Amino acid sequence: MTVPSSDAAEAALVQRVIQAIRECPGIDTSGISVTLVAGGVALKGPLQTMDHRDAVVRTALRVHGVTSIADELDIAHYREHPSRPTSV
Repeated sequence: MTVPSSDAAEAALVQRVIQAIRECPGIDTSGISVTLVAGGVALKGPLQTMDHRDAVVRTALRVHGVTSIADELDIAHYREHPSRPTSV
């Protein structure tokens, strides 16, 4: 089966993002999923800290072809402290 070029390009973009975030030093990104959404990518899954989240999002944004990030990452620290405000 031949994959249309736009589908192949989208799959390649997802793979580039996955590869880039897997290389974040000291961060377990094995539970992060990457999907395409409205011209950008969605990142979903667990991370331990906001610093890890920031590093993963910055890394994904540096990947050629990524125009935006839908951040659906789940930060363990905030799950453990629900009274802490989540807005910046």
